[in-house]
Amino acid sequence: MPSKSLLHYSLYLQALLIPCSLNVYHSTIASAHSNKNEKTTELLIAEIRARLDWIGVDFRDDKAKDRAEGGEVEEKRVRLLDYGCGGGMISRALAAYITQAVGMDVSPHMVHEYNTWSGSITPQMSAFVGNLLNPADPSPTAFKGEEFWGFDLAVVGLGFHQINETVLAATRLAERLRTGGVLLILDFVVDQTTGGDGDGHQHDHGFWKKYGHGSGGDAATKRRKQRGFGELEIKEIFENAGVGKDFGFEVIAKGTVFEIAGHSMTADVFIARGTRV
Repeated sequence: MPSKSLLHYSLYLQALLIPCSLNVYHSTIASAHSNKNEKTTELLIAEIRARLDWIGVDFRDDKAKDRAEGGEVEEKRVRLLDYGCGGGMISRALAAYITQAVGMDVSPHMVHEYNTWSGSITPQMSAFVGNLLNPADPSPTAFKGEEFWGFDLAVVGLGFHQINETVLAATRLAERLRTGGVLLILDFVVDQTTGGDGDGHQHDHGFWKKYGHGSGGDAATKRRKQRGFGELEIKEIFENAGVGKDFGFEVIAKGTVFEIAGHSMTADVFIARGTRV
């Protein structure tokens, strides 16, 4: 069992949304801290919803489903790929504005969390255990079906800093978008003054490392000790991945407090977007 101090940020934070799991360890941690982090979760959800126009997807409005079911209009399709979905924070934020969400996570426990929550909302939101970022497997057999392509929006929420090959990751996700689709990243703003975490965490977490999402090699280890990105760095990643059109970057929360494994972490959170050309 890994120590609490090594629990991966994005898996942990998103697990807080639904404090139940097949895994007793994750369940205990999530149950103990969900109330402490609910305000932070709701803050981030509100900030995402406040930027629907800025994100640049032709979302449906929150009354469209009712009108479509009443035969007034034909409902447009808006499809989301929620990568590293955890318990579903991103899907939860956008549920009223999309028609389908496909969650994906390397953790079976988090996929269970997501499906437990989303199953009570709509059958059009479901998550799968999977990894699109393995350099040795550019087209995983399990995700070759057309239902895993042509998304309007692909999002990684609070987990992109854990990925070794960020350009490869952005490229793989961009490939899953339709032309004109949007890649959206939420993550931590890097501490430019220290060049590192500032909280003493070493983010070389065994589970994600096993699946190609953690630290590996001297250069990658050095990079991943930073828990986030600056604007210029994330812009370069987007451009190299072919989603640099109409790039946007905003800090959406400053001094945000996360209760993690018995202590507090304070971080600024950014949102970045780019369009596939």
